[in-house]
Amino acid sequence: MYCWANFLSYVPPSLQFFDGTQKAGQPDALYVLPVLIICQCVAMPVGTSVVNILGASKSLLLGGFLVSLGVFLSSFAKSLPIFMLAYSLLFGSGVGMGYTAPMIAGWKWLPSSKGLVSGVILMGYGLGGFIFNLVGTKLANPNGLEPINGRFPDEVYANFPKMLRTLSIMYAALFLLGSVMITEPAPLPPSTASAQKKSSSTKVPLDLTVSQAVRTPQFWLIWSMIIMSASTSLNVANIYKRFATTAEALHGDAFQATVGGLGAVCNGGGRLIW
Repeated sequence: MYCWANFLSYVPPSLQFFDGTQKAGQPDALYVLPVLIICQCVAMPVGTSVVNILGASKSLLLGGFLVSLGVFLSSFAKSLPIFMLAYSLLFGSGVGMGYTAPMIAGWKWLPSSKGLVSGVILMGYGLGGFIFNLVGTKLANPNGLEPINGRFPDEVYANFPKMLRTLSIMYAALFLLGSVMITEPAPLPPSTASAQKKSSSTKVPLDLTVSQAVRTPQFWLIWSMIIMSASTSLNVANIYKRFATTAEALHGDAFQATVGGLGAVCNGGGRLIW
């Protein structure tokens, strides 16, 4: 998802606007990432419930299936609305479904280090953008062609569907490998679990339910922090390449893709530190 700003420059003109026409101005395809993120956020609570039912491994596999399917089907779209149904809806829902699976499994293994577990896992999530930013550029623009007056040669646009299909296969393979590697500890015997619960309850307060948490000022403080910080960073992640094309010193497709990839590296590193 953090590669979309880079991939957007390779979108064929027929997929850039909702009405399918070629025109000047900012493309409607900029809405792909915001809608994807909305679908991800909606699917995340569902993913947590699925983990409780199917387990972390199968939940991650299900999310990976939706991600790969969404990217693959989007490669056949002939209009932007159909493209968004596959890329934003299916891909975004798949990300949300699989987002929490590795964290829940990690928390069970290291219950006293939930912050560290979350940081390491989310670091990998952010760093993935660095790899696939460069891979996507190599697939879509293997000859390093530069746009002229904001438009790439037709051969770059012709590579866009092939890029998506290749990436969907890569995503499927990685999700399959990840689901095999995720395991959860065996449930503790009732007597041991009860003893640990009593011991831990004297050291830390019990977890709050969702309805209880939303009534606390701490919840809304953290929620506001995330909204303000994430909105800024995601806005930059969505438009950085289009902004770069307005400055002569920032031209160069490979350079711009690398800058986006380095942004993903900082994104991943910041998640660990935070």
